[in-house]
Amino acid sequence: MIQDNGWYRNDNDTALRDKLADDFPIGTNDASFSFHQKILDDLSLSNTRVSIDIGAYTGAWTSVLSDNFNAVYSFELSADNCECITKNTESKTGITLHNVIITHRNSKSVTLSDGENFEVEIFAQEGAQVKQNEVGIMELTDAADYSSSRFVRVDKAEEMSKRSLSTSDEPSETKITMKEIDEYNFTDVDLINLHTNGSEYLAIMGAVDTIAACRPVIIFQADETEMSYYSHQSDNCNFDENAGGVLKQDRETIQTPETIDEFITSLGYSITTNTAFDKWGMTYRIAVPD
Repeated sequence: MIQDNGWYRNDNDTALRDKLADDFPIGTNDASFSFHQKILDDLSLSNTRVSIDIGAYTGAWTSVLSDNFNAVYSFELSADNCECITKNTESKTGITLHNVIITHRNSKSVTLSDGENFEVEIFAQEGAQVKQNEVGIMELTDAADYSSSRFVRVDKAEEMSKRSLSTSDEPSETKITMKEIDEYNFTDVDLINLHTNGSEYLAIMGAVDTIAACRPVIIFQADETEMSYYSHQSDNCNFDENAGGVLKQDRETIQTPETIDEFITSLGYSITTNTAFDKWGMTYRIAVPD
């Protein structure tokens, strides 16, 4: 861990290093957090009780959210990044940090805005449900792979082996607990920030009960390049393609920016695009409940 422009990052995180050198608005840069804050200000939220930061990375959104909400629950799969978050937010209050992978693990039924029901299925392998407790994790650090982390399902032995990850049941630092937001039974959630390098769809599916109950604003990124790179657009999920008259793509193309937008819209949301971060290769989507 190294402090760079007043912000802690992993020593080998070259992508964040380059962004900070290019005035990325965190740390001690002149526009520190002003871009993040403007997104929140423009929302004019009537309630600022609980916020959830999924894919917290090194804590930029967690830091800003802590200044605006009574409580922030942050989720980050990289233990190294969690150390950075702790350092970057040590002067903040109301933050609870979880070192877990957020996805969806339980089947459930979702009522769409048109009154139809949509059945959210869990992972399947050769027709059988896969128990999801742990997955493999690998760090990605060069400029070509977004300087973050990806997960590999332990039931995919070939993938685990190819990436030199343990497929045994023994505890391993390359495995990490997998949970879904709905398992935490959060209440009074007014905002969810979501950036999980292509697995946003899975995180949303694991939070549909929370979304239905609380109707939070959802800030998310959905990049087709990342989805393809991290293999989240392929066979990581198995949804009923005919349920509710939506999401009629086949399994190989189920997770795309378009289907994420389509599903969030079907939950009774309107989506706009925020380009304030385009300079650094980041485009935010803002979903507001109708």
